[in-house]
Amino acid sequence: MEIRGLKFFFALWLAMILTSGCATDGHMITNSNRSMKEIRAAFVNAAGEARKESENRRTFYSEYFPRNPDANFKPTKSKERLYGRFTILGDRRPYEIQVEVVVEEKVDEGYEETGVDEDLSHELANQLKKELIKSSEGRNVIDDFRPF
Repeated sequence: MEIRGLKFFFALWLAMILTSGCATDGHMITNSNRSMKEIRAAFVNAAGEARKESENRRTFYSEYFPRNPDANFKPTKSKERLYGRFTILGDRRPYEIQVEVVVEEKVDEGYEETGVDEDLSHELANQLKKELIKSSEGRNVIDDFRPF
């Protein structure tokens, strides 16, 4: 009887470990068979020029923006600001792209990340998907091929 209970506990523990590792914030675009250059161009078209990039050039951060469009938005004075974070995952094609809209709130002298807005992440991922589709429509495989 004790062995059966121990097996059940171990199986439950293993299931919890495996499922907790799969949880991600934001929205994931899978099987993107575009080049890094095309993904960067689609990012610029969807979210504007990058505010900053990671050192390995696989994570891009958009400019700050408000939750509701406002002409008087000032990112350094606002109580809440958001930004898009795009991360290219994988070491070769097809890539996976994680899209997150990060929420920051003002605390004392600076800002602190308070979470990820899932709905806006989904919207931004859809914009990026549309831009990736547009980039593939304008491709000329023969003329764009460069052997060296």
